[in-house]
Amino acid sequence: MNGTYSRRKQLRFETLEPKTLLAADLHALVVGGDLIVVGSKGDDILVIEGSSESEGTWTITPTDNDSINGNEPGESVTLSGVVGDVRVSLRKGNDRLTIKGPQVGYVRGSLSIRGSSGTNEIHVSDLCVGEDLSIRTRGAADAISVRASEVRDNLVIRSAAGADSVECVGVTVGASLDADIGGGWYNDEISIVDSVVGNDLYCRSSRGDNEFIVGQTVVGNRTRVRLGNGADHVQIGYVSPADTIAGPYLSGMDPETSVRTRQLQIHTGGGEDDVDLSHAVVVRHLRAFLGDDADQMTIMDSTIGGNSIVNGDTGDDLFEAGTSYGAELYSAGHHDGTVYFTSPWPFAGETFFDGGEGEDTLRYERDGEVEQDDRQWKSFEQIVDRHANLVSLPTAEGTADTPADAVNAFAADLYHELAGSEENLVFSPLSISAALAMVYAGAEEETAAQMAKVLHFPESSPEFHAEYGELLGSLREADGLEGLDLNVANSLWRQFDFPFSQEYLDLVQQNYAAGQNDVDFLHETEAARLTINQWIEEQTKGKIRELIGKEDLTEETVLVLANAIYFDAKWAHQLTPDATQPADFDVSSDERIRVNMMHDTACCRYMERDGVQYLELPYADERFSMVLALPASVTPISQVDVTAITADLDEFLSGLEWQRVAVSLPKFEITSKPNAKQALIDLGVEDLFEREVSDLDGMKDPDAHLTENLWVQNVSHKAFIELDEAGTTAAAATAVSVGYVTSIAPSRPVCFQADHPFQYFVCDTQTNTILFMGHVSRPTTAG
Repeated sequence: MNGTYSRRKQLRFETLEPKTLLAADLHALVVGGDLIVVGSKGDDILVIEGSSESEGTWTITPTDNDSINGNEPGESVTLSGVVGDVRVSLRKGNDRLTIKGPQVGYVRGSLSIRGSSGTNEIHVSDLCVGEDLSIRTRGAADAISVRASEVRDNLVIRSAAGADSVECVGVTVGASLDADIGGGWYNDEISIVDSVVGNDLYCRSSRGDNEFIVGQTVVGNRTRVRLGNGADHVQIGYVSPADTIAGPYLSGMDPETSVRTRQLQIHTGGGEDDVDLSHAVVVRHLRAFLGDDADQMTIMDSTIGGNSIVNGDTGDDLFEAGTSYGAELYSAGHHDGTVYFTSPWPFAGETFFDGGEGEDTLRYERDGEVEQDDRQWKSFEQIVDRHANLVSLPTAEGTADTPADAVNAFAADLYHELAGSEENLVFSPLSISAALAMVYAGAEEETAAQMAKVLHFPESSPEFHAEYGELLGSLREADGLEGLDLNVANSLWRQFDFPFSQEYLDLVQQNYAAGQNDVDFLHETEAARLTINQWIEEQTKGKIRELIGKEDLTEETVLVLANAIYFDAKWAHQLTPDATQPADFDVSSDERIRVNMMHDTACCRYMERDGVQYLELPYADERFSMVLALPASVTPISQVDVTAITADLDEFLSGLEWQRVAVSLPKFEITSKPNAKQALIDLGVEDLFEREVSDLDGMKDPDAHLTENLWVQNVSHKAFIELDEAGTTAAAATAVSVGYVTSIAPSRPVCFQADHPFQYFVCDTQTNTILFMGHVSRPTTAG
């Protein structure tokens, strides 16, 4: 949660809190539908119990020594009409608060608890919170517990003075769980067990011997752990005894998997840290940065599926690995320690470990016995050469052969990042790739390496950019084919007085046909934004408007690179409007809607593979086509593997066979503005967006001797697609803003009935490039 949001909530609480409650006793009342409870200046012990969702009634019970609202000591107060937030403020003393439901208590709005500067115990259980749950304490040795509860937005926990304990057991969080007890100075404990977090799990502590444990938990996106100096212990994959954790939320989870997260990031500071990853599934990236001193990291019985970094920094570090499998493992930094290497290697693909400075050990099992190799090493190739008879590594996916292949490979990766919400989706991998290719032309060192890996680009060279330019030029030449209106345009908008490299500007102009325009971002930011948006709107025939928001450009912006694509094509065999009829569409297994369903029977290229029907609908120009992928039943559409098409588009299209097909396809119109920047970061393009480390020196005039960095502020992407009886209209635009710091038919037709979610791909069959793709989960039309 960002600071602005936190401050807004705090001000709202202070507005609601009646100043008449600042007496010695406990007070509780309902203000504008919100329940306000304020503690005394002594040691308060109270229980707040909620009611069902419909009743909105809460009971506050103090101990026998305390009174509330001037009543007798120990007497309860029951308040009704609570339809908004619940706010509890404990003032001074060593307080103990329990807030719960009799079975399940409902907070329709948010629940905010503010602890005192004493030692606090706060227990939340059996609650359903409609918005955020926020718990903040200021004392030492605070104990915070959240159990058997549902938080539909964010769960935020803050404590300060040290020796604090936070536990979340049996908790479902709709958005993110953010536990920051980093204000403390020593010995904090955080445990997350038997829980589900929809987005990010972020835990932070500070100095001292801290402990972080997570087990029997699913995290929808990133798990981030950041611990300060001290001998810290991180345990990812804690398997709890059956008699202590009931596991109500994850009863169907694979018993061999204790933790599942999309990404895992671990940062520890100085001190002898111990990191244990076991029985865990990391769908994509592992990032582990262990600080100074002798650290130990163990990876056992786990799966790591993406690019990873393990960095030991200084100290005598020990890395142990067991039965883990995945893609690439990378590290960067020093390579002057002694590293112990054994087999079989648990990570598939290119592999780099960096132990940092010091005598380090890399150890794992081989044939049931622990082995190690004491030879110093500098590169992956040295390891493979020495252990060629022991190590069997599959070829990792990497550089594509052509720019079109790079676009398609990137399309698959990007789809998996953007498709998680299951909502309607359209994006143009070509538009995003082309805009970033212009940035790549000025990237150097690690920034260029990250971009190359994620975008599947080869080393940046005049030859590569010339090939990319030929791809875009071929698409521009297609404009004017029968029934086709196609426009592919690039533009460069630069701060008029910034010293750009003329070599860079010439490369972008010659290969990407990027018209160069001088603007004044520094003094006329809004005017520049409106001018660029107007250009994009014109290039896309009015389909893409307001691509660049006011927050996307600042006075630090010095460059915007924009790509726009407009595509309007007629079907080779247009459907009959009279055949379009209302029909059912199953959004999910328990939701059905009515849509405008088009119907026709025609000879089309078709294939069925692995439970998915594939159908190609050609456009009149005979070069472009739409490919549809329809699973056999209602399935989370993001789980349908797009690599069947993207891995080798030419081979896929060659596998389609002519069939007589009875097609039922809904009309739809989709506009999407996905978070392309976050998707790129999640895929591994990180340095590009960090002002301190981004290396875009290739854009700068070397004679100007500039020392400050150029960095990418945002990647704005917006796409539109409309499909009806006549054909398809689609448009997309991407803007990257750079800131400166300072044929035989069967007698009976095959039935292709798209009455449940499906994927689509608009393809150029000449260059084998995917221009647009996405999925339809809930068809909508303009009418």
